[in-house]
Amino acid sequence: MKQPRAVSRGDQKAISVGYELLTLQHAVEAAAALVEAGSADLDGRAEHQVLAVLALVGCRLRDLGRAVGGHLDPAVLWAPHNAALDGIRGGEDRDVVLPPSPDRARGSARQK
Repeated sequence: MKQPRAVSRGDQKAISVGYELLTLQHAVEAAAALVEAGSADLDGRAEHQVLAVLALVGCRLRDLGRAVGGHLDPAVLWAPHNAALDGIRGGEDRDVVLPPSPDRARGSARQK
């Protein structure tokens, strides 16, 4: 059986929107767990940890939206946790894949 491999264009790799959203879901669930642990008075650090996780999630969601809209090169978001895999077809494995931008310089500078 052929193993799935990362979808790429040259040295750039595509990202899986589904994998990125799943990772962000796990981060939000971790923040919720920290809130629950914080309510049991876990040495007062839980509040800062929750704020850090939520700031990270907010930035990733903002940048994901910009990449989907074509205003940010998806390569900026690429990481091993969201690597799109070639060979996944049909059924529940369907995914939205953002290919790398053909113009690597386009959107590489962060804009507000």
